[in-house]
Amino acid sequence: MGLSILLRSNVTRPSALRVCFQTNILATSKRTTHCHNKQFGKPIRVLRSPWCDERSDSRKVLLRNSRAFTSLRALESASSEYETTAEEFKVVTFYHLVDLENPEDDVKRHQEFMQERDVKGRIYINQQGINAQLTGKNDDAVEYARFVQSDSRFKDLQYTVAPVQRHKFPRLSLRYKPNLVSLEGGTTHLPLTDPSKRATKIAPNDFFERVQAANKGESAAVIVDVRNDYEWDAGHFIGAERPLNERFRDTKLDAPGEPLHNIPKDTPILMYCTGGIRCDVYSTVLHEAGFKEMYTIEGGVQAYLRDQGKEEWDGELFVFDDRLATPDLEAGETPSDRVADRPCLVCGEPKAAPPHRNCANVDCNRLFLVCTTCLGAAEGFCGEECRDYSQRKRPMLISPGRYTKWNEYANGLPSVRGDGRARRRRARRERAKEAEIKEAKEAVLKSGISEEELDGSRALSRHSRRRLHLRIEAARALVMEGVVPREQFPQRIFMERREKLEAQKELKESREGSMQEV
Repeated sequence: MGLSILLRSNVTRPSALRVCFQTNILATSKRTTHCHNKQFGKPIRVLRSPWCDERSDSRKVLLRNSRAFTSLRALESASSEYETTAEEFKVVTFYHLVDLENPEDDVKRHQEFMQERDVKGRIYINQQGINAQLTGKNDDAVEYARFVQSDSRFKDLQYTVAPVQRHKFPRLSLRYKPNLVSLEGGTTHLPLTDPSKRATKIAPNDFFERVQAANKGESAAVIVDVRNDYEWDAGHFIGAERPLNERFRDTKLDAPGEPLHNIPKDTPILMYCTGGIRCDVYSTVLHEAGFKEMYTIEGGVQAYLRDQGKEEWDGELFVFDDRLATPDLEAGETPSDRVADRPCLVCGEPKAAPPHRNCANVDCNRLFLVCTTCLGAAEGFCGEECRDYSQRKRPMLISPGRYTKWNEYANGLPSVRGDGRARRRRARRERAKEAEIKEAKEAVLKSGISEEELDGSRALSRHSRRRLHLRIEAARALVMEGVVPREQFPQRIFMERREKLEAQKELKESREGSMQEV
């Protein structure tokens, strides 16, 4: 049987292949520039999907091959055969903590600057500064960083730039956000803009020397990872304990079981995170708790890896964009060439293959590490429950990356409507109806339903009439559940529609007869 391959023309990275074993469809997110490929051997047949339109520009190309791939490594190496566009993209990350009087005005000004630029990412601004992670075509993202830097309030801003093959974010979100990073209780009450209340920034080589001394026992310093547990799984400094929290907002480093629990307040703390903002934020919390000597890396771990390499570092660096881990895959390198320091979630193999994967079950979407063997056997799912009972299954991603929206994977017309959105909308309506019925039951138990209310229902407003119908429905439910006897309510609310019509007809005839007698 031939292998069906699906190409999407609106993205450009050649290695991002995804396969669905159930439908025997292999989908890739890359653009091809010719119609013949030596890896596949046969010419390409071009088809137009019936549910794609010009607006979405989601044309699809179908490739059919006379032979299937025999291994994951062959499948990965085949992806490198595709030619890509010559467009250059850059990932730019930065943050700066400074007092802003009118952050909403800054948001509008920044949005105007972005009007004519191809930039995607997350940019948050509030009264305590800015936090940005974005990708841009050519120098668009770098120009934005320079635009921010040109503001005298951000003159000390430093940004990092990394080349990539395509956009690493699905869209641009540039908005006001009450908290630049999520932390329980918020951050607006913390002195984030006061450098004296934050950890001292030191150069990467200085941080390396301190970490090395701590690991050799020459220093009493404690190495603290101010990230999430799954980020530690991808890579971490040697000597740093694995965090207990799955979300940064739940971080409590001095809680029982955490590295700072019951240690002297004057103990040197070597804290680190991806770019530095989480260390700046949480060090103010530790400062208020009494810790005095805290150090963090100038520029975060990404600056450390750039300057020091992987000295005292084990693994990769987890990032929250489409790359999931850096350094990105080198030319000719496949995910199976790398090894994580955590076991495979599926089989328990001691060394999984980074970076993390998202579960193919839309409703789970869990980030997990898996070995190359289980990646194919489990079909991209994090466990048997998701694989066997999931109602919304996505094709497995062979090469690392993020899934797109569910309607990109749904078949036929549901992909246009948004199958997931419709289901969630129905669920919300059902929950709202259940809440209304519950409220109506309480009202019925309290005041009941009178004949006068039923007789005057035609004079009620639409909203009041609907509330009356809900109370009637609640009364029927209470009787069915045996909570209230049927005799407590007017018997006509239990009549079937035919009985109601007959009763109304009899009432109308009796009224007409009395009118004739008069």
